[in-house]
Amino acid sequence: MANDGYGPIRVSYSILNSWAKGDFDRAIAPYVGTEIEPTEAMEYGKKKHAAWEKESRRTGCLPRRFGGRKLVSPQFELNTKKVRKINDWCYLSGVLDVLDGDVAIDYKTGRTPASEYLNSRQHECYQILYPNIKRFEYHCCNQHLQRKDDGYITVAVAYLSRKTLRDGIEWVLTNAAELREYLINNGYGDKLDQGKGFGNEK
Repeated sequence: MANDGYGPIRVSYSILNSWAKGDFDRAIAPYVGTEIEPTEAMEYGKKKHAAWEKESRRTGCLPRRFGGRKLVSPQFELNTKKVRKINDWCYLSGVLDVLDGDVAIDYKTGRTPASEYLNSRQHECYQILYPNIKRFEYHCCNQHLQRKDDGYITVAVAYLSRKTLRDGIEWVLTNAAELREYLINNGYGDKLDQGKGFGNEK
């Protein structure tokens, strides 16, 4: 594949998850230059993420809404951005909400309880980017419920291993290969890096 005359593809968990679910327009948008209009739920989530990060920077703890646990050595979103070369034709990028030592923390809003995210590939993908993490925590707030309701706040933890790393790499490469082939076959072979290049990323 690396010798097909085209460069490597730059992917992320969100792009590949959209592709795997059949949401092809959203998956290819970063490559074809189309804008996906954010939903009201997406805008709400972005706003809450910013507020929770601000609170944690001030207090050195998880947001009170998620229990207020003291963080040991937290790094926040802008400082956690990673791009990792998986092979000659695929680079994976991503950014964590919080990286605290060997613990990764991801905030979610919406109706999906935290336990359901354990069935996703998100923590496996982020293990590729941050190979030293041992635990991935999903902290979810369902804004559609009242604070006193069961399910308003849910938390789930994925424990990472060599198997989750292998499974994550296999899933990334399978879906990235399909997406890359689609883009090349449809005339976007020169857009595989999303116009961002790769620099010295490894």
